[in-house]
Amino acid sequence: MPHQIVIALTLAFLIGVISGSIFYPLLLVVVVGILLTTILKKSDLFYLGFASLLFFIIGNYTYGSYSTNYINHIPRQLFDESIVIQGTVLNVIDLGSTRPQSVIVKTDNQETNFTTQLETWDRKNFLPGDTIEAIAHVDQLDEVDYWLAQNHIHVYGTITNLSNVSNPSELNIYRPLYILKNWIEQKISNYIGGVEGDLINGILLGTRTKFNQEFKDQMSHSGTTHIVALSGFNISLVIIFLVAVLGWMPKRIKLAGAGIAILIFIIMTGLSSSVVRAAVMGWVVLLGQSMGRKLHY
Repeated sequence: MPHQIVIALTLAFLIGVISGSIFYPLLLVVVVGILLTTILKKSDLFYLGFASLLFFIIGNYTYGSYSTNYINHIPRQLFDESIVIQGTVLNVIDLGSTRPQSVIVKTDNQETNFTTQLETWDRKNFLPGDTIEAIAHVDQLDEVDYWLAQNHIHVYGTITNLSNVSNPSELNIYRPLYILKNWIEQKISNYIGGVEGDLINGILLGTRTKFNQEFKDQMSHSGTTHIVALSGFNISLVIIFLVAVLGWMPKRIKLAGAGIAILIFIIMTGLSSSVVRAAVMGWVVLLGQSMGRKLHY
């Protein structure tokens, strides 16, 4: 079956990635042994076995190439030094008044431009698209930090002197969506307020910046932390809301509108890996419905 072939090739690729990072010798022997057995028996699965081996090698190579390029992208002399950074703000992460604000910046004044996460207690109203100039101390990075790598951030450091912040000179799609998200959060906080308003912002937008430590501990002890993590639930809310609002329009237009709304939502909430995965599944469901496929629960 076609879907079984896709699953087999996907697993071969993922095993190749894992083997390159953790269990390389053991998994390599197991997978190659299984595939060689299949090939030598001249089974009907010969071509699938060969394709799986190819995908395994691609996955292994992809991991090795990615991790090597990630480490070697930044000139080593910049680490553990104070440097002048000029660049464009890509995202702002505010974890509350008790922790420094994090600003994700793409440099444009370095011989090799890179993306850096800079922490600062100077709580200016940074927005995506702003250009900044600052003196920052870049922390030493001896190995790949996988959280940074997953978010396409090469290094992190601390701003010691923020000299200039200016508005963008060209259109930036993230800026209005970031402003929209802040506006929605503020309206919810104004009309509801308190812990309840913070919880609703967390459920709808994944915002946890205003949670105090006591509330975080209570959610952790009650096993409810997952309800404020962006996931398929949020994507389902977007789809249900848009389909209901556009209920008087033709089916395909409603589904297309929901698909566009999903794209806007994931950009607005920061393109985290969990919500991007959920968005892909949401688009698959919308595509299936537009083609007349039925849902099986």
